[in-house]
This record gives sequence, C-alpha cells and structure tokens, in this order.
Amino acid sequence: MSIGNVTLNTEETVIHTGAVKDDAVLSITFCNVTDADATFTLHAYSAGSGPAGDNNRMMLKDLEPYSSYIWQASEKFLIDLNDIISAKASVANAIVATKVFVR
Repeated sequence: MSIGNVTLNTEETVIHTGAVKDDAVLSITFCNVTDADATFTLHAYSAGSGPAGDNNRMMLKDLEPYSSYIWQASEKFLIDLNDIISAKASVANAIVATKVFVR
C-alpha cells in the first residue's frame, strides 16, 4: 500500500492517474485545513474524456472548518491505465486530499 497527498485548487487537480493497468484506490481523505467552510467536487474519468460535466462527478461535499471526510470504496476502486481521479475546491489551498492505493 502507498499514500499520496495533494492540495486542491479551484481548478481541477489530479489526485490519481492510473500508471499501470488496474491500480486500485482504497480511500481518499479530504481535510479542510482552514477556518472557513469549503466544498470539493470529486470526478473519475477515462483519459479520453474530462471532468466537464455531471456525468463524471462522484461527489459534491461541503466541509466545515478543520473537518474531514473519508471516501472509501466498498471494494477496491480499479483505475485502468491513464484513467484519472481529480477534484477541485471552492477555495484554493483549503482542502488536502490523501489517497491510499495499491499498484
């Protein structure tokens, strides 16, 4: 198992890209590190498409100041070669995403 962190921006920020066939994302923890409310939108899509619509949205979630939310798949969420999980926040640098994954 491995972990990785990324700070979300107000533009789409890549959290995970499938580097090999069948990467598996086990969970993503979103933490609001500020004293203000913030919202994030989570997307999953293939490399040939993009996060440009509701058809790829996995979640839209509000986070209160200094709170966290754990997204966890009931089974391994398989990511094929070049598939992408990304997110954007309502406030730049307010939310840190920590992924747990296996390759």
